[in-house]
Amino acid sequence: MVGLDIFAPPPQVEQDVVLWRENANSAHFFASLGSRWIYGSMGGVLGLRWEAIYPLMDRIGLDCEAWDALRFDLEVMEGAALEEMAKRR
Repeated sequence: MVGLDIFAPPPQVEQDVVLWRENANSAHFFASLGSRWIYGSMGGVLGLRWEAIYPLMDRIGLDCEAWDALRFDLEVMEGAALEEMAKRR
């Protein structure tokens, strides 16, 4: 697959990540998404598959305000992840 080298060494971590308590649930949810990404025909990642994520969000039983907050957090993390993946192409 073009753009995806599973045998490449992992990128070097430039700094430690500090996870604030108020972001922990969103970060753990994001990390659990695994293969729920859309890949383009040339192998690049286009974004998250939201139609696969919404049912997962519904299953954790959030109220409307918390659901919206999680969606916002996921959108921010999706954007940051896409930027990092684009740097590695």
